[in-house]
Amino acid sequence: MKRNKGFSLIEFMVVVALIGVLSIFLYTPKTSRWNTEVSAAQSKIVSLLKYYQKKSMRDGYKYYVRLNQNLGQNIFEMDAYIDKNITSRQSSCTSSNDANFEERRLFDSLKNIRVVGCQAGGKACRNASSTNMGICFFPNGSAAATQNKKEWYIFHAAGDNTAHAKNAYKFVVWKTTSFIETFACKGGAQYANISSSNLSCSTNWIEE
Repeated sequence: MKRNKGFSLIEFMVVVALIGVLSIFLYTPKTSRWNTEVSAAQSKIVSLLKYYQKKSMRDGYKYYVRLNQNLGQNIFEMDAYIDKNITSRQSSCTSSNDANFEERRLFDSLKNIRVVGCQAGGKACRNASSTNMGICFFPNGSAAATQNKKEWYIFHAAGDNTAHAKNAYKFVVWKTTSFIETFACKGGAQYANISSSNLSCSTNWIEE
């Protein structure tokens, strides 16, 4: 006698679970996915900065973290460099180019993430595609940024004026203490393309 073959209960449950996961990914509204991506970008960027802030105080050297908007590939990148000649506080931030040091963390590039650096009050804003835009951390715990930037805004650049991420984030690096204060703009962000230096959300910032 031939025995009929069919799905076992476990196999059936696995198939149903896979369909559920795929449906969530495929049918989640783009704006929701973009909101999630820009939130994750904020966490990754701030986490790396805090790492080099602590590393500077521990190692006794200046660390320069460069923020770079690669417009050609539509991605945001970060790289860290050491300056062993500076072992004290400095009032200004200058770029470094020595990437040869232990415990150097690599930063995975972020697709469609736009970062804008501004002076206090959202003034003199520039896209991170500008040459040598970055933040310096000094051994005494202080910090400074190139071009006197203090506020850093993080937006999602995918979509268009009709469909885009509604959330945006920013962080402020305090010069004396290197304390990083984070804020969120929920539901009020507007669209701007990857090369823009416009602030997609200029009001309604709430401290996290």
